[in-house]
Amino acid sequence: MTLLTTNAAVAQEAAKQNSPASIELLKARSLWFNTNNAAGLSLDKMHDYSDLNFQYKIKSGDFKMSHSGEKESFLGVSTEGGLKLNGGYVWGKFSYNNETLRNTLFNTTMINPERGMPFYTVDKNMSDWKSQNYKLEMKVASKPLWDKYIVGIQGEYVTSTGAKQVDPRSVGYFYTVTVKPGIAAMFGKHSVGVNMVYQNLVEETRTTNSNGQLSQDVYVIKGLGNFYSAVVGGLQSLGSFVYSGNKFGGDFQYSYGISDINFILSGNYHLRVEDVISSPTKPKKEGTVKEEMMSANLTVTKSCDNFHRLDLSYSVNNTSGIEYVQVLDNTYEVQRWVDVYSSVRSTYNQIDMVARYDFFRGASHEYKWKAGLFANYRDNDDLYILPKSKMRVENLYLGINAKTNIPLKLANRLILGADFIYKNNINGYYIYKGADATSPVITQFMTPDMQYSSMDYYKIGGEVSYFTNISRSNKSGMFVKVAADFYKPVEGEGNRMQTTIGLGFTF
Repeated sequence: MTLLTTNAAVAQEAAKQNSPASIELLKARSLWFNTNNAAGLSLDKMHDYSDLNFQYKIKSGDFKMSHSGEKESFLGVSTEGGLKLNGGYVWGKFSYNNETLRNTLFNTTMINPERGMPFYTVDKNMSDWKSQNYKLEMKVASKPLWDKYIVGIQGEYVTSTGAKQVDPRSVGYFYTVTVKPGIAAMFGKHSVGVNMVYQNLVEETRTTNSNGQLSQDVYVIKGLGNFYSAVVGGLQSLGSFVYSGNKFGGDFQYSYGISDINFILSGNYHLRVEDVISSPTKPKKEGTVKEEMMSANLTVTKSCDNFHRLDLSYSVNNTSGIEYVQVLDNTYEVQRWVDVYSSVRSTYNQIDMVARYDFFRGASHEYKWKAGLFANYRDNDDLYILPKSKMRVENLYLGINAKTNIPLKLANRLILGADFIYKNNINGYYIYKGADATSPVITQFMTPDMQYSSMDYYKIGGEVSYFTNISRSNKSGMFVKVAADFYKPVEGEGNRMQTTIGLGFTF
């Protein structure tokens, strides 16, 4: 009788713990948490939790984009937590990451070459890259006002620095500040929310040579491999590049609950305009990016003895690259570039459709096991208008994943997970009709990267995580996690391996 009572008490304490599995389930149950409206946190009825994570990650292999490293190492620390406060809810997260990329190609200045910017500088010298970034996020939701309205605000601050290690070397600084005020209103089982989005972005890059006796050739990309040549070093050295932009937009949300079924429908429209200038002391416009982003999302959950979640999303991203014709006004004490003409010279369109289903078995506080399926269709259709060049990459991603949460003695747990992803390329081609088809930009950069993007591949992943108590009250825990992911093209040579080791604490 005593042993049965002890086992029951252990199980009851385990059910109250904030373990990795319970936090994962908590976020899966939350309909408003992943929207841009912080006011909805008070509708999600989230409980208190906090965690601290340390992570070390290494990647190696030649199945990659040119700007990725043959070897990469990543060291990160993050802390996250949520707290019920005076009838409302507050949430925050801080993360720091340090990354080293070995033997990268064709990235002279960009800290993040994949952030949707067609105007940037490349060179063909192999080099290491080092970068670090800080990210601070917060969400605050008030208690219901007059039992009907909730106000909230969401903020995010990101700052990054990076440096290329071989001539032509560079130092870059990047930051964004994002603010999202919102409001939600309750009408019985119905809830409606709206929020605004504003983001300010600045990135500055500066190129130099360690060896001042030797100038280095670089290429300033304007889109789809079109470029003009420049040098770093000497009297005509390429100057600094400054990227400055603003994003405005809005989102709406509608949720409804009946019995054990809940759903939320959301949509948004965001507009980003970003200018690129070189030589800030005598500013010359390199280009402007105008990006329109629209999306619609539907999430449906069902809670009973088990938990079901279905996510459907559709998004469209249309980007225009605007170029300028400028002349230099040499008037005494003026010395500035004057706009003569501007036009849209390139367009970049992306469509994403995603369907995801997750099932959690035994979902009172922690799941016993879970399984999931997902499908992602992505179509990238890019065009440089004159001289006409075109790139089309159309892919379908299919995936399956599973985890089991095995209870051990003293409320400890062992989590085993596995996943499989298959990428099927539906369409892929690159047609360049610019001035120099034999340039290294085309033969060594654009063409190989397009071939990589158009390859079928599969990914096999697995993870092991062990969780144990570290306090007498069983409220705090520690976990160790090891994960591995292996990427392999269906045809051809090459592979990519990623290994992750993590240490975490929950409170």
